[in-house]
Amino acid sequence: MQIYIRLKTGSKGPVHRIVLLSPHLFGYLSLHLQLSQCDMFFHGDIVLIGSNDIFCFTKSRANTSLFIYNYHNVTCFFMVYVGDIVLIGSNDTFLDHFVQTLANKFSIKYLSPLDHFLGIEVIPTPTGLFLSQHHHIQYLLTQFHMDGAKEIGIPSSYSVVLSPMDESLHVDPTSYRRLVGSLQYLAFTRPNVSFAMNKLSQFMYLPTQTHWKTLKRVLRYLKGTIHHGLFLNRSST
Repeated sequence: MQIYIRLKTGSKGPVHRIVLLSPHLFGYLSLHLQLSQCDMFFHGDIVLIGSNDIFCFTKSRANTSLFIYNYHNVTCFFMVYVGDIVLIGSNDTFLDHFVQTLANKFSIKYLSPLDHFLGIEVIPTPTGLFLSQHHHIQYLLTQFHMDGAKEIGIPSSYSVVLSPMDESLHVDPTSYRRLVGSLQYLAFTRPNVSFAMNKLSQFMYLPTQTHWKTLKRVLRYLKGTIHHGLFLNRSST
């Protein structure tokens, strides 16, 4: 395997200069897959060369692990996280051909239909995909003994002013930090709790009972909306 980078415009050296990377530098770029011999051009974008085809994927500006193919009325999204791959696109024939090309170049396991990725449950419907993290929420409710708590309609209370100078008693910062970190993970499918979690994360150094009570309020809200999630609508365009 060989990996090349092309210097950006304005870099020192000849224009369009291409540099071959040392094998010691691209170990991580293998993405924990056992790579066989293949040609791969790496400069933010990826070009995978098959026996008869060239697949050109452009790196997403929003996520460095996401690569996008958009040519000849075919759109395909290629997500790589460590050794896991998510592949989704608008043309089944293209997807099958690309998967076969990957199998010829890489030693990969069977690519089953997507159902879970990074703890997110993916539920296909006739009109799109529903993303849910209700298993993660239920796990947190059980771990923090909140599965029997009373449900509540909103994650934050406007009458409670959170401050680092709060005078209520201090609580165990370890449990507080663990719960804050676990709830931050829900931002993928539950962006409506992001504001509350960003605010509560400001008090992880020395949390008080007021902060802890407000944090548990988020759990009570999630308990009542445990089956809510994010729906990605199928589009014909």
